[in-house]
Amino acid sequence: TKLADQNLNTDMRTKYNNDFTALKTEVQNYIANAKFNGMNLLSGGKTNISVIASTDGTQYTVGGGGVSLSTAIVSAFTSVGSAASAVVLLTGAFATAEQKTGTVLNTLGADSRRLDAQIKFNETMQDSLTTSLGAIVDADLAKESAALQSQQIKQQLGAQTLGIANQAPQILASLFR
Repeated sequence: TKLADQNLNTDMRTKYNNDFTALKTEVQNYIANAKFNGMNLLSGGKTNISVIASTDGTQYTVGGGGVSLSTAIVSAFTSVGSAASAVVLLTGAFATAEQKTGTVLNTLGADSRRLDAQIKFNETMQDSLTTSLGAIVDADLAKESAALQSQQIKQQLGAQTLGIANQAPQILASLFR
């Protein structure tokens, strides 16, 4: 807005314009470096990232939608040499770039919320599967434990029966003495 002031002298206009150019370069660098997993959703193009969204393998696709924030900013933020060009910039190109930025951020925000919900769903599903598997393993362990105790009792009864059977001849022999 300072550049739109008609009373601004040439020296101050040059300083503000240099600051403006530096900020434009900084924003372009932020957009260029906004990468995840080797992809930049803000640089334009139809770069898509697909993630698994359900147990049947259905995929959810997140993409930049082909809107290039970098191009919008470069075309919007040109050098401002006069108050009139600053007003045109603020009311025209800047507003367009702001609208495009809002659209992209809204889309990415919606995709982010969708992915967060999907992550929570996947974590819940994983916990359920782990709990179910644990219950199956516990049921099998209880069954095996009961079978082991049954086998041990059979062995003990067999040993006692054998001991009693071995004592019977000795008891009969002692009666004849």
